[in-house]
Amino acid sequence: MATTTQPPAYNTIAWIPPSAAKTYLNHPITHVRALCLPPGPIDPSEPDGKQTNHWILSLHLPNGISLALDPSPSGPNNTLVCGISVIDSTSTATATPNNPTPVKTLPLTPSPNQSASMTVESFLTTLKTHNLTNYTFSPTGQGCRFWIGSVADTLAQNAVVDAQEVETLKDALGSTWAGDGSEMEMEGGRGSGVVEGTFF
Repeated sequence: MATTTQPPAYNTIAWIPPSAAKTYLNHPITHVRALCLPPGPIDPSEPDGKQTNHWILSLHLPNGISLALDPSPSGPNNTLVCGISVIDSTSTATATPNNPTPVKTLPLTPSPNQSASMTVESFLTTLKTHNLTNYTFSPTGQGCRFWIGSVADTLAQNAVVDAQEVETLKDALGSTWAGDGSEMEMEGGRGSGVVEGTFF
């Protein structure tokens, strides 16, 4: 009798639409990318103030599909919710579900021992096992860069992805990137550094 994998009960993982979970959980991941979206004001009431980037992860599947993993604050405590939505792999380097063009795209290549075995379900299980889904953003709603860096660190420490690429990513996370891909000035400029959220 054929069996169907049921979606893991991750309270902080939100599939969009929910039915996509059953469709994609068993699919292998060929590679992962971290996408840096164009900058926006930290405080919407101060459009000329300090800027920050939002970062997401893109999980590439071998069938021409990618899954965008978008970490965002939710509720009065700014608790992490990761929205997972389906996008076309052919456009992932240049577009996300909401269609802004990423200003920076960095690879996270699966390690040789993972290249044939990493699936969407095993990737999400790694996040859950290492407590990466229990997270709150800062009071201002910042913290995606710290979360992305923590996820990448954990993947490297467990030999899931290339460790050198993780270091390159963490360097990039420490800066703010303009719409043209250039690094924004921090001191006296409009760039901002990494703001840490809290794992619980």
